[in-house]
Amino acid sequence: MFARLAWALGDRLTRFASSRGWSVLDDRWYSNVPIQTLAGIDITPENAMQCIAVYACNRVLASSIASCPLDFYERTSSGRRKVEDDWRHSRVHNRPNSLQSPGEFKEYIVLSLGLRGNAYILKEPTDRWALDTALVPIHPDRVKVKLNESGQKIFQIRTEQGGWIEKNTETVIHIKNLSTDGLTGLSPVRQAMESIGLSVAAEQTGASFFGNAMRPGGYIKTPYQMNNKQKRDLAKQWNAAYSGTKNTGRTPILEYGEEYVPFKISPEEAQFLETRKFQIDEICRLYGVPPHKIAQLDRSTNNNIEHQGMEFHTDTLLAIFTKIEEALSFGLISDEDRDRLYFEFNADVFLRGDIGSRYSAYATGRQWGWLATNDILKRENLSPVEDGDDDHLIPQNMVLRRDLLSGKVLPGAVQNRRKEDMPDSQRGMPVIGGNGNGKGRGMENDDDQ
Repeated sequence: MFARLAWALGDRLTRFASSRGWSVLDDRWYSNVPIQTLAGIDITPENAMQCIAVYACNRVLASSIASCPLDFYERTSSGRRKVEDDWRHSRVHNRPNSLQSPGEFKEYIVLSLGLRGNAYILKEPTDRWALDTALVPIHPDRVKVKLNESGQKIFQIRTEQGGWIEKNTETVIHIKNLSTDGLTGLSPVRQAMESIGLSVAAEQTGASFFGNAMRPGGYIKTPYQMNNKQKRDLAKQWNAAYSGTKNTGRTPILEYGEEYVPFKISPEEAQFLETRKFQIDEICRLYGVPPHKIAQLDRSTNNNIEHQGMEFHTDTLLAIFTKIEEALSFGLISDEDRDRLYFEFNADVFLRGDIGSRYSAYATGRQWGWLATNDILKRENLSPVEDGDDDHLIPQNMVLRRDLLSGKVLPGAVQNRRKEDMPDSQRGMPVIGGNGNGKGRGMENDDDQ
């Protein structure tokens, strides 16, 4: 009996899958089971993207992260240097794998975090000596995370052939959202499925309302008794003749004392527009995206929109930067080298949209001596100039720091010294704050004394 039931169930599933073009190994069989919300909408990470606010927030996050270069650095005694001759820099900055560009790779990671709460990256050696390793993202629905008997994290990955393979943290990089068990991250879609379901339901209600030519539903009142078949036939004929936008304006003809009574509720009474706006704000709260980033400008002004953009970077993007940087560092850098080597996003790209802010920042750095000419040209993707790597200025009259250190000019401490009190080696040398003839303030009339 049980065998017959199992066969019948398998046969129905096979016919169901065939009708939709699904194979036995299709990811849909292994993805999250849809959960119906109280609004009557089944929510999964896939159909949640049909909600425009969910799509827009994930697009803003993914594109913002993708636009920031991810570089590989080494700490040195004088600061740091970019390590461009290492395969790890080449992978994260140029070509993570054979199918994705760096931007697409970062977008996939952020989208996996935004929809499922977890992102997995498989390290695949490209040669037998493991001198180079491709970074291949794994669909989160194909991965199960567990602890083995020794307490080590292991990853069970479903292959394209339908089997399962087991990997450890040496071969899989795991990036996760906020977690309650320390193993897997929480899915934002699952945590906020009621809010997302309400947003989708409101959108479908609006589409249905406009699809019915913006007319509310109603009922037909008759002075006579009708059986169930007559009721179904009348409703079918009425909907075919008068429902939908193509039937807008048609005049119904009622006989035998029949009367059409429309429902009194309207979208305004149901607070339809207010509900849709509130759900957009709710989903923005879920992802930490300012509403103006997805074109919700009701509460944005010229005075606060700039600060909202800054808060988006510091409160939202910075946390994602840190998650990805730390996960790549633990997955690609050995314990011995982790104090010396690290990954870091270059967030300076966010200043590129405002040329005034960029040039003002460059001027400040240049005038106060911590930016050289070639530092600025490099940030602007311009060719360097000769001697532009070490032409730092110091604030007082903008002399070259290297000239001060080499003794070609005198420090400001000698500006008020009389010429006859100076050693012979310093007489005639330029003085910071001088007038170009070797005289500082208080020395202009020394020849007359």
